Amino acid sequence: MMLTSRAKRIAPGAAALVLFLMAFLGVRHERQRPAPTADQEILPAPVSVEVGYDRLARIKKYPAEIQPWIDAEIRCGVAGLVLGKLVEPGALVKKGDPLIRMDETSARNAADSELARHSEASGLLVETERLQKTGTVGPTALEASLAEVRGSRGRLDRARELLARHTVRAPISGVLTILSAKAGDTVELNQLIGVVADVEKLRVFIHVPKAEAGFFKPGERFLLRMGRETHRPEILFVHPAADPRTGLIKIEAVLNNPNRDISAKTPSTVEIETEAFPAGPVVPAQAVRFTENGTIVLREEKGNPVPIPVRVGSEIDGWYPVLEGLQAGERVFIEGLPL
Repeated sequence: MMLTSRAKRIAPGAAALVLFLMAFLGVRHERQRPAPTADQEILPAPVSVEVGYDRLARIKKYPAEIQPWIDAEIRCGVAGLVLGKLVEPGALVKKGDPLIRMDETSARNAADSELARHSEASGLLVETERLQKTGTVGPTALEASLAEVRGSRGRLDRARELLARHTVRAPISGVLTILSAKAGDTVELNQLIGVVADVEKLRVFIHVPKAEAGFFKPGERFLLRMGRETHRPEILFVHPAADPRTGLIKIEAVLNNPNRDISAKTPSTVEIETEAFPAGPVVPAQAVRFTENGTIVLREEKGNPVPIPVRVGSEIDGWYPVLEGLQAGERVFIEGLPL
């Protein structure tokens, strides 16, 4: 084998060592090459790198779907004319907060009339009770007066309930995500006009191949990336059966959101470790050589390559974790030496 002027930069004795390495690496006679000609590629100068120290993990990514914990519909309690909205979509609301004001003229007049009738009936009852004590009227008159008071009270309560329905209120606390009715609209009884979302907790849905469902276990957490933020939802449920249309398994998790500052609309990705190694020495994949005599690296010692047997884990993103044989801070060759 010819040595170029660049290759001659290897410390003295390297040429003899190369022959030893070729024998160690299990190079057979049939694989030996003739001396390189002028037009053949020349090996670059040997390059060594420092053994790093890191934790390697294989990461699987899945798109995630984020939904509010509850979506509560807002429906009209009466038919009528909308006078105006009191809150705009996007606002935080509490249960019972007024959202829409409707024309309540007729309902208020009816409630006022029923209040007057109830007041009159109550006054007659007081007078009947006084007369009954003096013997002027009998028990029948008193029972009739009591019945009238009870009836008028029921009619008043119903009138007031109908009046209250002319103000549409938030069914739950949360974020007002939709409110479609506006001033001048005429709405029907039970018409859907909006949604309030409870976002103090969020539902996280992932759909994964059946073979990968075992990576997810109820009670465990995973990494959720939402834009620049990361969160760790807790897995609630792994559906046992795959979707017959897609063949995928649905995973459901919960993400606490007490400040209501996490938007369910943010594009999200789930990351989960499918294989991991503890922190330790790591080397680039180019440094590892699989030979007939085992796995080795060429450690640099005083500028010379020395074959060192090592035990490595699986390659992850171009790196091998070194489980035995090397220490972080040592140097290994990655190119410039024959295979």
